[in-house]
Amino acid sequence: QLKVKFGSAVPELEKDSTFVTIPGLHGRPDKEISLKTLAQVVNARVEEILEMVNTELKAYGAFEQKKKLIAGIVLTGGGSNLRHLRQLANYTTGFDSRIGFANEYVANDKNQHLKSPEFATSIGLLMESLKIRDKKNGIEQPEEIIEKQEVTAAQNHIEVEQPEFRTEEEIVSKAAEKRRNKLTIGQKIMESVKKFFEEVE
Repeated sequence: QLKVKFGSAVPELEKDSTFVTIPGLHGRPDKEISLKTLAQVVNARVEEILEMVNTELKAYGAFEQKKKLIAGIVLTGGGSNLRHLRQLANYTTGFDSRIGFANEYVANDKNQHLKSPEFATSIGLLMESLKIRDKKNGIEQPEEIIEKQEVTAAQNHIEVEQPEFRTEEEIVSKAAEKRRNKLTIGQKIMESVKKFFEEVE
């Protein structure tokens, strides 16, 4: 509780002048400690964890261009509530990080506390186990249904005929041709004679 309520992952952001009382254990007297000192203790443990994370990332090859974590790092668990943890994770690993919440899987308003990051891993594991169970039972997942719908839509796609673009001269010529087709025999003869004299000129 002390770590979550008063702790910080970055001691430099805390003040020496602010103190918090630590309850004494087994009959020992209470002890006052500055928030900066508390942050230094917490920071040492957090940096150890992040160094182990870095070791795993290097083993995976996450620092190579081909395997780089484009989406960054997601911090879950109760420890992710620690102030300034995200900033320290960004600095230590070199990757963007964010706090993971299970918002999209918790619909009931009565279970708002489950949206806290400390439940994100548990809910994620439960969701994954449900997917595995459904897959064994032949039940399609929502993303699989959406993918099939997209494929079907693509297969049933009808190409729309592109409009024909013509120059102004072509349009006038086409219109004149239509008019000629509608002329009577006498009018056609007159048009031919008129055209003949125009060509002679």
